[in-house]
Amino acid sequence: MRLRVDPLPAEGLAYPDVVLVVDVIRATTTAAALLEAGAEALYLTAGLEAARAFKDEDVVLSGEVGGLRPPGFDLGNSPR
Repeated sequence: MRLRVDPLPAEGLAYPDVVLVVDVIRATTTAAALLEAGAEALYLTAGLEAARAFKDEDVVLSGEVGGLRPPGFDLGNSPR
């Protein structure tokens, strides 16, 4: 097994196998929690309106503005 630690992705390097991202940013922690809880897919959008365009009965919206869940969203960005 080879282990490589790159604090930031390096230009020109390939990561052909498994890549593990460990961070303390809530968005990625929440993404991992959603996948662990059974989410089939996660879609990142450029803003609230783009996210709202995905909303239907089978979609759960998760996001934050200023640390708070936006109006009309099902979840905030806390992994709890």
